[in-house]
Amino acid sequence: MDVKLARQTRRQTRRQVLRAGVTASAAGGVLAACAMPGSETAPQLSAKEVTITYVSDWSASPRVDWIKAAIPRFTEENPKIKVQVDNWAGEVGVVAIANAAAGTLQDVMLGANDVFITLVRAGGMKDIAPVLKTLKWKMDDIVHLPSTHSYEGKQYGMPFQFIVQANVINKTLFKTAGVPLPTDKTTYPELVDMLRKVARPSEGIHGFMGGGGGAGNWGQWLPFVWGYGGERWSQDKKKTLLDTPGSIEGLQFYVDMMTRHGAAVPVDEKGAYQAGISFTAGNVAVAGVNAPGGALDRTIAGKFEWDVMYHPIGPRVRKRNVFANDQANTVTASAVKRDVFEQAVQFAAWCAASKTSQDLIVSIAPSTVPVLKSVLSSPQYLAGPPASLKIIQDQAPNFRDPEIFIGWNEWRDEVYKALVSAFAGQKSVQDAAKDATRAGDVVLAKIPR
Repeated sequence: MDVKLARQTRRQTRRQVLRAGVTASAAGGVLAACAMPGSETAPQLSAKEVTITYVSDWSASPRVDWIKAAIPRFTEENPKIKVQVDNWAGEVGVVAIANAAAGTLQDVMLGANDVFITLVRAGGMKDIAPVLKTLKWKMDDIVHLPSTHSYEGKQYGMPFQFIVQANVINKTLFKTAGVPLPTDKTTYPELVDMLRKVARPSEGIHGFMGGGGGAGNWGQWLPFVWGYGGERWSQDKKKTLLDTPGSIEGLQFYVDMMTRHGAAVPVDEKGAYQAGISFTAGNVAVAGVNAPGGALDRTIAGKFEWDVMYHPIGPRVRKRNVFANDQANTVTASAVKRDVFEQAVQFAAWCAASKTSQDLIVSIAPSTVPVLKSVLSSPQYLAGPPASLKIIQDQAPNFRDPEIFIGWNEWRDEVYKALVSAFAGQKSVQDAAKDATRAGDVVLAKIPR
């Protein structure tokens, strides 16, 4: 840990992790059971018995149900490796860095965006790719976004909490209005025409609604920017590009949906939606949702017919763009220090690439998309709910890497503060985009180079 980081973290609370002490062990099974389909049998690790520690924020149902089911199955298949599960308490970035400085960070952690890069730069973490190769785990068998687990050519984690900002549709509202359903050829302007026919705001029926975080959820407004040929930042990440023509056109279209066309749910000056309006309530025609599946279906509880729909095609780029992100299971410097690095890598890889683990993702539906391609395309997953989950798989070539860097979260938050006035119709898109560009550039200037 470098001196600067150590000084910073001394001011932070170092005992913020709840030690749940959940240890799972079972007899039987062999490591070969974890080998990828079609690959050679993976070699055994060291014969010594070890206990590795794992920390995540999966503490509530249905996600904790995956933890309870998966950890015993891992140890059953890898009887020399036991796993102690702990829970994050507090903001992940602060807690992780503080505990790394104190030497109390777990061997494997479910990360959060740029946290792993900060830890890598602090020193002590190792590239896991050589161990993956030895154990015959193949990244080609997994859907993954490189910036969420790799930095400067080295890999430090494995995909796990994979999020696709999908669009879901209330088919009942479309059918009641006599409006044809969108298809894989529908463009953004065509979708707006449909939504204007479905929506009846005066009667409490609305068109489009963004996902969590209101209209400021960049998983919602960024596809509009991309669809009109805009970008967030330059390739070298030295310049914010929200004030360029394509970005402004996409943002203007997004704002007009709310403020002019009545095709999207309006927001207040803080970017919040009016209480009582939500997709699950049945009064929104199309909405952005993270990894829709069984959990959402249970909430809807049969109140209306719903499904996944294709993201619209951008009229300027003539293709669709889908925001995706992943919280990877990262192997930390603690695993290196405690001489359990290979075992920690094996656990992180098993969570991502074993059929056992990924089948549990499907059956338990913890609001995350399976990352093992064979499971993502399996009849079990594609059976849903919802009925058209294959659309998630079909759109995989359109997933956009989030391009994680140190300050990624800060850029997102500062830009939103500048854009929200335009989303609420209180400032022009051009002026808000200029403000957002200035705010974004301040953050980009701070990226360690």
